[in-house]
Amino acid sequence: MSRAYILFITGTSGSGKTTLYESLRSDKDLNGVEFHDIDENGVPTVGRGPWRKYRVENLLYEAAQRQKNGISTVVCGIALPHEILESKYYKPSCNVHILLIETSPKQIRERLKSRIDEHTDKGIFDESFNRNSRRDAVESNLKLRLILRNSVEALRRGHRIDASKLSEEELYRKTKEVIEKVMK
Repeated sequence: MSRAYILFITGTSGSGKTTLYESLRSDKDLNGVEFHDIDENGVPTVGRGPWRKYRVENLLYEAAQRQKNGISTVVCGIALPHEILESKYYKPSCNVHILLIETSPKQIRERLKSRIDEHTDKGIFDESFNRNSRRDAVESNLKLRLILRNSVEALRRGHRIDASKLSEEELYRKTKEVIEKVMK
């Protein structure tokens, strides 16, 4: 019998979390697993840090309740390990794991530039979002990459996949291997 788990999939913007998450959600082998995206109800325009911490707390609480009934949960989105581990809903006895999807600084730059250009063309960002804003977004994600790597590597239940040179299918397969480990 497999053990119910809570798996947080984290990484910088542009690391491939959402693509991976969508593939996992459609996997028939994971039928019965609850899936949630931290941003699934939208993201506030200000105060993302405190809001994210609140969302992590809320999703962890709900996942812990489901876990008591033998139901596993996968949560996808930028979540800092300390936000999970310091939550009043985190219990060391819970089968909580954190999976970091990591990619190279070059890929982060390319993916964010493409995403920002696309959002600007669609009018999601207005003219106030300029080159400096782009540079700030990239630089903050590069810093976040290091913070996440160091934090996840220090965890007993932390897992890291370097997706820099992996196809979507290879990333998916490696993630399934992690899920098989956490179910034991």
